[in-house]
Order: sequence, then structure tokens, then C-alpha cells
Amino acid sequence: MVKKSLLLSISRRSGILLCAALLLSCGSAKKYTKHFSALDTVISVTLYSVSSHADRDLDSLAALFARLEDSLSISKPESEIYRINHRTDSTVTVNGTLRRILSVCRSEFALSKGLFDVTVEPLKLLYGLESHQKEEYHVPTSAELAAVLANIGFGRIRFVSDSVLVMPAGMHLDFGGIAKGYVLTQAERFLRAQGHASFLVNAGGDLIACGKKPSRDSWIIGIQDPRRPESLIATLACSTVCVFTSGDYERCFFANGKRYHHLFNPNTGVPGSLNMSATVVGHDPLQVDAVVKTAFLMPARQALQYLASRDLQGFLIDSAKVGWASAGLKNALKPDSGITVHFE
Repeated sequence: MVKKSLLLSISRRSGILLCAALLLSCGSAKKYTKHFSALDTVISVTLYSVSSHADRDLDSLAALFARLEDSLSISKPESEIYRINHRTDSTVTVNGTLRRILSVCRSEFALSKGLFDVTVEPLKLLYGLESHQKEEYHVPTSAELAAVLANIGFGRIRFVSDSVLVMPAGMHLDFGGIAKGYVLTQAERFLRAQGHASFLVNAGGDLIACGKKPSRDSWIIGIQDPRRPESLIATLACSTVCVFTSGDYERCFFANGKRYHHLFNPNTGVPGSLNMSATVVGHDPLQVDAVVKTAFLMPARQALQYLASRDLQGFLIDSAKVGWASAGLKNALKPDSGITVHFE
């Protein structure tokens, strides 16, 4: 199951949705769009440009997504992650891409006090929530959880240097919780390098927005209602930011009247239950992709305080379907009239 999205109209595939019709109202820029599959979701790109090679650039962007996805795959033998997870020696040397990602993972693990952890893949497998597992859902016993948790804990990795690390046997890496942030960072750099200054790239609900539309209007994105997938719970006006959402409705199943999903507390091995969704707004996709998972696992008010300490802003829907939002979003965030939102 993947995020549900809206791009110009409501669809069922993303947590954050581009929701206003984008009409060219001034200037000579032309609107270009492209949709393709990557990262287990649909990538939707909207670009305004006067460039004669904009179509070619969008094709190149799709190829870039494919290359980066392959390089971060846990299932493709040619990827660095696959090589690490199938190592025969505890000492691992990583390439430049992984050095950058691991540096952020290391920092986020420390700042979140262990709530963000890229060694949780065994939990996803145990619950049957990995993307390649088809309806293999399983509610683990306490003994099964204890056995899996023995192989989880980013803090147990010893960094000899930025590129050399020592990993305990049985421990795996999975960058699913940060891969979109890295890929969107590279996508933004690519489009800017081609001279484009007005675009939105929506990767299954996690997105980057650059500049404004030719009309000088902000991009208007919608935040999905976590319990009504074809409805919005709020809209957000933004420009030159990234916006990421994590929710308990993405990859999930029900058993004995309880919802199980893929956003685990790494300390307990149990899916977070304090919130239905968390949205984080910032400028560094790699950072924001990690932080949104941490925010989701915190009590909503505490999450807002944590975001403020990181110079980020957010909007959370707690387990009672009450909204909590950063005060700095008050003018940009338009919540549905049916929910209460506390701005703090």
C-alpha cells in the first residue's frame, strides 16, 4: 500500500497533494508535466519554463530517479545497500552517496534519541510490511519481537571513519525512511542546474516546490485526511520549500480491531499510535524526510517543540484527530472546518 495523492484532482496515491489547477496567467513560460513510477509510487512533476529543452530535462529527471532508486535498493544485487546487507565481513566501506546519507542518519539518530533508525528493516519484514511482501501480514509475538529487536539499533554501528564502519552480524540497513529525501535533493539540484526556477516535484506525497507559479501565486498543496483518503484535512500555501508527510494509513493492515503500520518505534518494535499523520515543512529534503518520522512518533505538542528546536515547522493530526500546528504556519495553513487545530 502506498501514499495517496492529488495532483490537480484528488487521486488515491499520496499523503500530500497538489490541489489547485495550475493555469498560466502571465509571462511566456510554458507548463510541462510528467508522471512516472519510482520509489514504489507515482512521481508527478509540474514545471514552468521558457526553455526549449524542458521536455528533454523531464525525461532526464525520470532517468535520474531510476538510477538513484537502483543505487539505494535493498533487493538489487548491484546496489551498495544490498552489498552491505549481504556482507561476509563486519567491516564495511561505503561510497560517497552512502557517506552523505549515513552522516544524516547518524545525526538524526542522536537528535531523535533513537526514534529515527535505519536498521528497522527486520521489523517491516516481521510484520509483512515490506513493499515486496504481498498480503503476508503478521502480528508478532513478544518473543518474535524480542528476537528481531536484538538486531536493531543504529547506535551499535561503529564508525571507524566517515566511509568505514563496523556493523554487528544480522544488522541490515534500509534507507526507505530517507531515500525520497535524498532523491528529491538530487532532483532539485538537477532542475536548478538546467536553469529551471519554477517547479514542483511530488514523489508520492513528499515534495519539493521551487519558486512560484508565473502568476506569482504560491503553490497550494493539500494534506490528506488520514481517515478519509479522498478528502483533504488542510491546504498549505508555500514556495521554495520541501514538504513531507508520514501517516499510519500508508502501509497498514488491521488485526483484532487494531491498525498496524510501518512507522515503528525502534525501541519497542511497535507501530506508533500517538498520531494519525505528521507533516513537516523545511528546506533540506534529506533532513525533513528523517525528521517527519521522528515527529510522527512523538506526542503532538512535544513534536512541535522538537521541530521548533530544529528550525522546522509542522502540522500533526493526533490519535483523537485533533490538529496541532506550528504558529509560523498560521497564515499559510487552511485547515478543514471540521477539525480543531492548536497553533503553538
